[in-house]
Order: sequence, then C-alpha cells, then structure tokens
Amino acid sequence: MGEVTIDQIWKEKDGTVALVLRQPESWDAPGVIAKLQAKINGYISVIRNGPLIERYPEYRGKKCSIRLITYYDIPEDVRRKIDLLHHHLSQQGIGFRVMQIKIETPAEARSRLKKSFASFFKGIMFWKRR
Repeated sequence: MGEVTIDQIWKEKDGTVALVLRQPESWDAPGVIAKLQAKINGYISVIRNGPLIERYPEYRGKKCSIRLITYYDIPEDVRRKIDLLHHHLSQQGIGFRVMQIKIETPAEARSRLKKSFASFFKGIMFWKRR
C-alpha cells in the first residue's frame, strides 16, 4: 500500500482514537466512491498494520474508529454501502461513524434569518397588544 494521509486524528471523550476522513465532494462527483473506498482502506491499514502505533505509541491499546465527515446528503445506495462497512469494521473492533455537516448557501442563511426576525417581531407585537 502506498502512502496514506490521515485528514485528522481526534481523541474522543471515551478515549477512542478517531481517524477523521473528510468527504468534501458531492456524492455524484466522478470517481468519488472509488476515492473514498481507497482512502477508507488506507485508514483500515494504518489501524490494523501498525503505522498508527509506530507514529503515536501513546495510542497503543486504545480503541480506534474512523469518522467520516460529509457535507452533502448521502444517497440511499451509498448509505447501504456505509452500513455494510460499519458492520464489517465493528466485527474487526474498529468503530465507524458518519457526521453530516449541513452547509447553507447565502440565500438559505438569509431566508433562515428572515424567518427568525419575523418570528421575533411577531412575538414583540403580541406582547405589545396585551
């Protein structure tokens, strides 16, 4: 296996070492699934074959997990693959979690802000009438 780049390493509150994998591209981008599979395989290799412990000996004996961070809704076919991967990794003692972060467009943010202000001012008008 070639060189593996880990996006980030977190230490969870429970002591688990989480290798963070960011998936910034849309799920329908060309080759995105193949790239993600290759990267996940690299992360698994780093955990199972020792490079993580060689580099960070303080992690010896700690539980390890892979945390996938995505910014886009996960399509159902990809979600099924992720569920299978989660099951496979849990059998090997490796955790797997997905964190989806919603990124608002400027128009969505303005719309949400407008609704908040409208609700706020509606509440003020209610209290003024009392």
